[in-house]
Amino acid sequence: MTAVPVIKLEYDQSKSEGAFWSDPDAFYGRIMPFAGDSVVPPIDIRGMSGGPLLSIERKPDKGFLYRLYGIQR
Repeated sequence: MTAVPVIKLEYDQSKSEGAFWSDPDAFYGRIMPFAGDSVVPPIDIRGMSGGPLLSIERKPDKGFLYRLYGIQR
């Protein structure tokens, strides 16, 4: 399993001309650098269709909270 840091991008209707931005209910994200790095490592997500998008939140004194945020398509 691989964890990749991703931030959510808000849907931009003005970009909906192409097939990529065609679903306003989809999750759009950008791969970010790992903590302590300034560059995004080359990551190929081809072939990961059907893989889960998880949100991991650190809760002080309670560990981690995991949520299923979406499915890669």
